[in-house]
Amino acid sequence: MKVPFEDWLIKQNISVQASELLKEAILCYKSSAYRASLLFSYLTFQTVIKDRILEAKKPSAIPQSLWDSIQRDLLNDDIWESKLLETVNRKQPAEIFLLSEEVRKQYEYWKDRRNDCAHAKGNQISYQHVEVFWLFIESNLAKFVVNGGKESLIEEIKVHFDWNITPRSADYTKIIESIPIVVEKSDHNEFLQNIYDYFNDKYILTDNTVLKFWASLLKIDGEFSNSTVKFLVDKGSFILELLMDEPILVVYFREEKQFIRSLWKEKFWNSYRIYPLFITMLRSKLIPLEELREAIERVSVVVNDTHFSRVEQVDVASLQESGFFEIFKDLAFGEYRKIQNFNWARGNKHIICLYLKIYGLNSDIVSVLNDTFNANHIPWKLGDAIKELFEERPSIRDSYIKLNEDIDGELPESLGFD
Repeated sequence: MKVPFEDWLIKQNISVQASELLKEAILCYKSSAYRASLLFSYLTFQTVIKDRILEAKKPSAIPQSLWDSIQRDLLNDDIWESKLLETVNRKQPAEIFLLSEEVRKQYEYWKDRRNDCAHAKGNQISYQHVEVFWLFIESNLAKFVVNGGKESLIEEIKVHFDWNITPRSADYTKIIESIPIVVEKSDHNEFLQNIYDYFNDKYILTDNTVLKFWASLLKIDGEFSNSTVKFLVDKGSFILELLMDEPILVVYFREEKQFIRSLWKEKFWNSYRIYPLFITMLRSKLIPLEELREAIERVSVVVNDTHFSRVEQVDVASLQESGFFEIFKDLAFGEYRKIQNFNWARGNKHIICLYLKIYGLNSDIVSVLNDTFNANHIPWKLGDAIKELFEERPSIRDSYIKLNEDIDGELPESLGFD
């Protein structure tokens, strides 16, 4: 049976040599040989770091001769461990690993524990040491990325998204993990602009794979996510395409009040993918209460309601909780009687029928429907939808007839009444 750490590390795409060392570490751990387990775990970690250096491009601030020397020494079985320690801790002429002082101290601590194991020193080593070291690796392995600088990282992204070279299905997790380590805060905007321009020039900006990559950029913890939000707010149709592809991303823009308003006020267009985004905005309470009626009225004019022909219950619940249906009912059947507008009624027929399914009829609604469908020019698309509703839910038709008797109204023949 594999321990969780083994499963996790194998998924990091480690080399065969590192994998074999890991197996030795796990075997020793299961046999309660904790000194040996910690030693082999440490060698596994060191081997992964060594492999990363050997596979990496030269950091821009490191002379080629020095880089060649480092890589040559790491291939020497007699000295590679000591040279790796020097490389990790090197700060001149530039850092090869951009690590915090806290991580460097922890790295030194585990080097000392490795020495306790290798040289039979008096310090006790137990299973807790092994497990804590594994937690250290899980928490910090992503930080041990060679500092190739943002230029190298941009080139890596370009190669990754050149599908003549790299398969579309290739994993870009390591690139994402490298970004907050390699790219300084002051360079965030320039970095984002470079990759945006590359995708745009290659006409792949809205390709699904590229959209998923941008979603990953937004999800990077900390300052980089904030910088990505700031970068994207003025990217017009692209940001809308990104949010329609993955609506939950809109929550990252919670603090961008002007952007949220401009999204529903200016950017929404007549696409079946708009309503899932709008419902997510309502569910996440991104639209201020004082703007809610204006937003719903705007969306009901701009966006057709195809989404509601197959709406899921979770969306219905979100709409109910947000107050959507109360406002929509007033728009449709209230003072302005928007259902009498042919285009509006056609574009919102599914929502109207959904409302009637959930809340039923009352005498005011029946009166408005009578006036609408006894007129010379009727919204016949809505009329057809209501007749289908009557066939699906005969109880609603029966309720209509009874309420009509109460108000002494005239049943519309256009709704199938004889």
